[in-house]
Amino acid sequence: MIFKKRTYFECIIPEENRRAFYEITIGQDLFGYIIIRHWGRIGTKGQPKKQQRFVEEDEMLIEFERLYNERVKHQYVPRLRKKRK
Repeated sequence: MIFKKRTYFECIIPEENRRAFYEITIGQDLFGYIIIRHWGRIGTKGQPKKQQRFVEEDEMLIEFERLYNERVKHQYVPRLRKKRK
């Protein structure tokens, strides 16, 4: 798979005991274009990754933009992902 873009978000709201992450990866493989989403509580493995396939790159980019805007609307902030040891 050829990765085109990876975006990592965090949402930390101590008053609500909320410490969540959300990662969106877009790319291309032999079968077309793909978006992979991964989310969960910071410090855990999170939920199983969800894949969504597209025939056209434009469709994938429209869905990526929708997901990005939805995360920002829910108070997630784009961050640089920390390297795991």
